Amino acid sequence: MSLLFFVRDLCTTMMHRFTSTSPTFNPHISPRRKIQKHLKAKLKGFGVKGWFGYAVYEFTYTKKIIVECPVEGNATYILWGDWQNKVLLTKGELRHRYPNEHIRVIHQGDWIEDVSRALKDR
Repeated sequence: MSLLFFVRDLCTTMMHRFTSTSPTFNPHISPRRKIQKHLKAKLKGFGVKGWFGYAVYEFTYTKKIIVECPVEGNATYILWGDWQNKVLLTKGELRHRYPNEHIRVIHQGDWIEDVSRALKDR
């Protein structure tokens, strides 16, 4: 499969998965919109492998990045250090190999404030 077809299929899948017909997606309170607005994040790219459907964000005020899935009940991961290599792992591999080098915040309650605090800590 060529890269062009892979990207086309990836975009088609993402659009289908995260449309307003999805029972867990609400375009008015999308986690991605909250992250961009409240945390002043810049979208860097989208994940693959075990991170499919996740977006990678960076910030001007910290060297940490977040990897976030917009589906309710999923998680936002805050990574630091050698994050470029960490995102090549699956989420399970990341949690096992680097238990003290990431923070996982489940989308529940006031999760955006938990992410904000985690970006400022350390």
